[in-house]
Amino acid sequence: MDVSPEGEVVCVSAERSNHGIQGVKIQVKDGGKGMSEQEIADILAGKGSKKSGGQGLGLLSAKWIAETHNGQLTIASKQGLGTTITVTIPDNGGESSPAKTSS
Repeated sequence: MDVSPEGEVVCVSAERSNHGIQGVKIQVKDGGKGMSEQEIADILAGKGSKKSGGQGLGLLSAKWIAETHNGQLTIASKQGLGTTITVTIPDNGGESSPAKTSS
């Protein structure tokens, strides 16, 4: 959201994910400049930022958090059309359910 032009609409949504990973899906969409495949790869490798003066750690940190909880972060972007970032985290963070004991 930091690199979106002032007045740009940024949509944030959260919903249950029933496809692929069962859990919660959070999406952030904008209609900004978008990113090339190389820019996405560089950002996710910690090699750059789209934000002036940025270090490129925001999306990299979000990816690490998602993966730490057995989830994923994906980026879909088209230059001139905007970007959609999706974070999906499984129910209970991917931990197996505690074993039930009988009394």
